[in-house]
Amino acid sequence: MRRTAYHEAGHAVVKYILHGRCGDLSISADGSGFCGGCGVPFRSPSDAVKVCLAGYAAEMMSAGEDLAMEILILSIPMVKDFSEALEIIKNDPVTKFFAGEGQVFILNWMSVQVELKQWWAGVEALAERLLVAMQVSDSEAKYILASSEAKAGGR
Repeated sequence: MRRTAYHEAGHAVVKYILHGRCGDLSISADGSGFCGGCGVPFRSPSDAVKVCLAGYAAEMMSAGEDLAMEILILSIPMVKDFSEALEIIKNDPVTKFFAGEGQVFILNWMSVQVELKQWWAGVEALAERLLVAMQVSDSEAKYILASSEAKAGGR
């Protein structure tokens, strides 16, 4: 359940960075988890891709796993969030015009890693709260992240 808590916290933190809201989070004893919508539309396809990728990135970072692109690319068919991210990228006309799908995927993956590292105290605090309570509301998640941001001296 620890990996799932970090996975869902990763999604929530990136939503918070992008929109100031997280959505409700929950994890179950069977290892499943959910991070609900935050009620705000994404400003760009890239934002949606970052949210998709953030869960797996936080999960891997919490376990100390290698975030190398070779491992990531091999994982794509096995991770639902990656498939969703690729689908968003494929349907974005800007991506088709300016860059290849793989390049956009890699740039967003790298961007998410940087954002999560900067907000890691918030990811940890949110994941730990989720492990205790099994559910965290949007308002509680925002409070946890604002508190961790204040302790870190702002971003």
